[in-house]
Amino acid sequence: MRFVRAWARPDLPADRWWAGVRPYAVAAYADLLATVNPANVPATRITGPGRAAATAERTDVDVPTDAGMLRVVCVRSGDRWLVATLGVRREAATR
Repeated sequence: MRFVRAWARPDLPADRWWAGVRPYAVAAYADLLATVNPANVPATRITGPGRAAATAERTDVDVPTDAGMLRVVCVRSGDRWLVATLGVRREAATR
């Protein structure tokens, strides 16, 4: 949820936005996020509790936001879980 809170900040300048999301992402995804214009991030807030489905190596977390349901995919990196990718599932928000 910390990652989503940091990600859902389209009002921030790009460097501050990236500094907020980078600590929660695997290196390759953090590099990709460095190319994002935060003004294009569709969400501004979390609207409810997340729901997780986990295995030993991966956790998928659905997080409701004001832009739809986010699917955040996390992978284990040492003793931490880091975000590997995320996607907006708009259809899930209408159910």
